[in-house]
Amino acid sequence: MSLRASRTMRDVLIILAAMAAFPTAAAAATPAPAAATATAQSSSEYRAGREKLAEARKSDLVELAQWCHKQKAYLTRDKVYEALLPLDPENKTARKFLKYTYDRKGKRWYRKRPYKAPKAGKPEVAAEAAARRAELDARYVESVMDLIDEHEEALGPVKAVTEREWLLEQAPDNAEIRESLGFVAVERNGKTIWTTQVALDTEDARDELAELLADARDEMDDPEEDETNDREDAVDLEWSSPLTCGRFVRVSGNVDDEESTLIAHNAAVQWAIFKDLLGGKGARPRKYQIFLIEGESDRDEFVDTFGPFSDEERELAPQTAGFTTGSGREIFACTWAGESINRIDMACKQATTQYIFFNYGIRSKTGWVIEGVGAYVNQMVVGTKLSTTITRTEYEDKKKEIDQDIQDFDADWIEISIDVLKEAKPTRLATTLGRNSNEMDSGDYTLSYALVSYLREGHGVELFEEVMELVGKREMSSVQVLEKVLKKPLPRIQADLLAYLEEVGGHDY
Repeated sequence: MSLRASRTMRDVLIILAAMAAFPTAAAAATPAPAAATATAQSSSEYRAGREKLAEARKSDLVELAQWCHKQKAYLTRDKVYEALLPLDPENKTARKFLKYTYDRKGKRWYRKRPYKAPKAGKPEVAAEAAARRAELDARYVESVMDLIDEHEEALGPVKAVTEREWLLEQAPDNAEIRESLGFVAVERNGKTIWTTQVALDTEDARDELAELLADARDEMDDPEEDETNDREDAVDLEWSSPLTCGRFVRVSGNVDDEESTLIAHNAAVQWAIFKDLLGGKGARPRKYQIFLIEGESDRDEFVDTFGPFSDEERELAPQTAGFTTGSGREIFACTWAGESINRIDMACKQATTQYIFFNYGIRSKTGWVIEGVGAYVNQMVVGTKLSTTITRTEYEDKKKEIDQDIQDFDADWIEISIDVLKEAKPTRLATTLGRNSNEMDSGDYTLSYALVSYLREGHGVELFEEVMELVGKREMSSVQVLEKVLKKPLPRIQADLLAYLEEVGGHDY
């Protein structure tokens, strides 16, 4: 019996034991719904059907291996035995020809020396052996695929994908299995390679997003100077001329005009593209004002006298680089980050955070969304990914600094994410998905950024929007949301993410 079959039988026994723990009368009093009974029956039929096919395949492989041995087609013989081991790992004949030795003390098979492939045999015999193997594989794959298709509703989308992936391990070159899993054959440099539709869609998505951004920049009016208002006059600072841009963006501060102009234009462009970029209904505050403060003394003056700040915000302001406050539809994004580039970066991040909240109700407790989407938009609009957002409800001492390596302008977050995933457990992504912004480390930041790129560029705005809506409802964990929407278990999502990042790399708008 195969390892998978053993696990299946173990699960059945556990279920039967659990059922036996309940009185028969109680079970009779509450009969299972007809749909549930049918689903359970279909699942049972699938397990029995696959077990039957596995037993038949083992017999077919053994018979073919013996024929190859008699015909001296030794290379094909060994390949057939390799295919047998996943189904029958204790097969002594297969282990013998594949040069394994059994360690009785350690209870394991191992090779004393590297395996050396044998000769293929006469060309005509080797060709016939290969043809028989191909025919046998095709028949098995077709039978299992038909079985999965027949019982897919009972299996569910995640289990059905898992079963097809297991089958692909048995026949890695089978086109039908690859296509059922979303792989696409393309010609590159004169060779046929298998890629994913997600990777191909990314190429189109990046072209479309670059055009979206360029059009928004070209169509946006230049910021216009305005008079100070009562709220600004109440703060005893030397203001630069306030700027307005777009329909509702206003920028005030004591920084130079070039910085104010750039931030005003970027913020207006962001709000213009957010709906196409991030989905949602396009909701936004009625008024959105950005305050840019340079210098600690001016920061303290601003914090002490700016009306909308709470006492808690005033107390904690020196420990922050800025935060977003306000009530109702009037929002104030304030930043006093040390350098101009940090203020530009943070102002961009704050706008993204507000859009996510207004449209999906997501706050920093779901850190991968706030930080990942924020960094993704910043990279697109400003070309930086430096800041983390602080809102009025989150000032926790456990806040971690982003490591300097991901703060560098030249840092490639995709490459960093690849390194993180290569060294990680298959469920590493679950750690990132479960943390709020205050708990995230550098690996969490880069993985969040990479995951957002994967979802938005690889799967499109509609799927991205579905993920955000489900996360915002807070009825499921982020892991459950991704498994539901992508129809894959988390380890498969993580593996697909790594393969995607290695193939497509980062974007440059």
